[in-house]
Amino acid sequence: MARINMKQLEKVVWLLNDIAGTPQEQYTRGKDGKLTPNANCYHLSGAYGGWQLNQMCQGGGTRNVLHAGHQSKRVTYDLIHAYMSALRDMRDNRINPQ
Repeated sequence: MARINMKQLEKVVWLLNDIAGTPQEQYTRGKDGKLTPNANCYHLSGAYGGWQLNQMCQGGGTRNVLHAGHQSKRVTYDLIHAYMSALRDMRDNRINPQ
């Protein structure tokens, strides 16, 4: 199994935001210079030597999307791919979440 580097992990988050139609950047700087959180934007959180997928909430703050805690790059990469697969299935009506 090949090692996952940070560039690959960031790329898969970029792809997730693209599939979900969410902003790529966590914040937008307004003309007044203030930062405004971009709701629903997926991004990485690093702590304890690991990584997790977070999503910006409306009005600020974040939520832990996968509820797996901070994991290795490989585990986080694989979990994000599984999450993207589920999003595609829902989008393409291959599953019906009832």
